[in-house]
Amino acid sequence: MQKQRNRYYHGKMLRSEDFICEQRYLLDQIKERTHLMLGEGILYGLHISRQSKEALQISAGSAVDAKGNYIHLEQNLTIMLEELSGFSRLNANAGWITLQYKETAVEKEFCEFPSADQHEEYGKWEDGYELRIQKLRLPDYLDEELFQEQVVFEDSDRKLYLILPRILPQAGDVQLQLIMEQRQEAGIEVSMTLRSPLYHIQNIELSAKQKQTKYTMEILLKRNEQAGGHYAMFHIDQLKLENRLVSPSCASFEIEIAEHIEQAVMTRFLKKPFVFQKELVLGYVDFCFQKDHLEIQRVEEIGRLECQRPQLDMVINEFQRKLHWRPPEQLGKSPVASPQTKEACGILSFQCDSLHPVFYSDEISHGLGPGEVQLQLSLELHKNADAQEYRKQLISGDSSLFQKEEIRWAVRSYPWTGSFQAAVAVPKDYYEQKLILHWYAKAWDMKQHEETENHLLRLEPSTLTCRPQETCRFTAVFDKEDDSKEVRYSLDERSSGELQEDGTFIAGHTCGLYQIRAYYREQQVSAYVKVMDKHE
Repeated sequence: MQKQRNRYYHGKMLRSEDFICEQRYLLDQIKERTHLMLGEGILYGLHISRQSKEALQISAGSAVDAKGNYIHLEQNLTIMLEELSGFSRLNANAGWITLQYKETAVEKEFCEFPSADQHEEYGKWEDGYELRIQKLRLPDYLDEELFQEQVVFEDSDRKLYLILPRILPQAGDVQLQLIMEQRQEAGIEVSMTLRSPLYHIQNIELSAKQKQTKYTMEILLKRNEQAGGHYAMFHIDQLKLENRLVSPSCASFEIEIAEHIEQAVMTRFLKKPFVFQKELVLGYVDFCFQKDHLEIQRVEEIGRLECQRPQLDMVINEFQRKLHWRPPEQLGKSPVASPQTKEACGILSFQCDSLHPVFYSDEISHGLGPGEVQLQLSLELHKNADAQEYRKQLISGDSSLFQKEEIRWAVRSYPWTGSFQAAVAVPKDYYEQKLILHWYAKAWDMKQHEETENHLLRLEPSTLTCRPQETCRFTAVFDKEDDSKEVRYSLDERSSGELQEDGTFIAGHTCGLYQIRAYYREQQVSAYVKVMDKHE
């Protein structure tokens, strides 16, 4: 339905519906713009702490909820735990403290219009809030948008299902969650086989004699690096419940494979407005009942969402944590004895042919952060693969000293982004062979880290919208002294515009959402700019 506002003209008779229409239009516009610009979460304050054995204190502050409502607490508030909405229905000794917007009709007045019924009405709306306590943490947008429930088997007594991500990374191992829910407490014995061309076969067994209504199991999926595709197809067979073979409710399903997980998450979140928390979480409280009173044991400020749109870094980190997945370049990190030296290594597989005699890798992050690093490449060659004296060689440096055929390789480093690109050229004898390139990176920290080290906190603004050819500036914010001269900026896509050394951004003609990165020593922060069409 299209949004409508009142159109005034001379001689128009105004009714209460006309004023309501005008008010609703303006409020909806304000809420929508507030949510698009700020997102949702706590703007400042609203810290929760224990005031006494039975009372909590919430500091003054402001927040924006998922609908764009502005919630403001003018001064510190002390409230008894039993006064929180939902406490009487809690049925537990712990709960989540949440904040939500609430409007209340106030100031009764007499309806004086002659043709109306003689009665009283509330004359005004008053903005307010409601503090609640609840046992279960509210589901957030991350679970709703990036994860889904896949039922494996269900009958009148039990339900077996998988918690699946809607996208999977192209490389690396991940973990899925298998859950069994039962109407009555009982033991469990489940086995099945999960097959996929992109992952190794998993024989799953879940057995427990302890009687419960809910069981959870983590399933490790080992990536088959020899296979690839845009979708991971999964098939369930040999499903047994209590040693009885049953037919699964859904024997096959598929999950999209994303080459760049950050870009895939960002694209998915841009399809509709961000909603992380339908009720703003302030913290978690643990309490107990004594003989004649209630006593608060512990108060924790966890689950809080700071209002800094678009918050994609937080979403991606949480998504990776739930999958127990790390990017492949991070798996090559190895701890070293010296605190001033950092090392990383990795492996690249490739093939050359007559059409592509030179292999050029993508830009690879070595995981050591921005700065100067020493990079070394070694090529693994297999000789006499069909003979018993098969062995492999690992060559570094000038290969012509060891064999007739010369193999050339080089590496190009990008210090400001903490990445590199490798190139290898091989003779015809090695065409169509699978070759392996080993890389090793080493970085030295020549500066002594002091306790008063300066930290780059964020970019301001963290997000903004502009139109083509408009100019704006991003400013680096530090926790101590300003050191903006040492900050370097980069722009993901050149078509998005021009980014100058001082953080000034000139929007290009291509519409879209673009990421601005700022690098300070080994620290990195991001901001986002949305270039809108002239007609938006």
